[in-house]
Amino acid sequence: MRPPMPEHWGQPIDGPGLAAWRKLRRINQRELATILGISHITVANWERGLYEVPRYLHLALEAVDTRLSFARPAPVLPARGPRRRTAAAGR
Repeated sequence: MRPPMPEHWGQPIDGPGLAAWRKLRRINQRELATILGISHITVANWERGLYEVPRYLHLALEAVDTRLSFARPAPVLPARGPRRRTAAAGR
């Protein structure tokens, strides 16, 4: 299950909002940059406020959310086999 959307979803996002969005989804700057096809330095500069975050980035992040929901399925726990009875357990 993917994390919930922020209340302001559909509106432009700022640097701290981008950092919070990324951390909530447990991806690092390099992973986000690879998905977006940009440099990880650009992501870092957006988050630090050195560059203005593009006004359309929220649209790309919505697409990333969709991609992450398919790319990272819920973990499957190993099946437990039948329990063996030991000689002590039978007493």
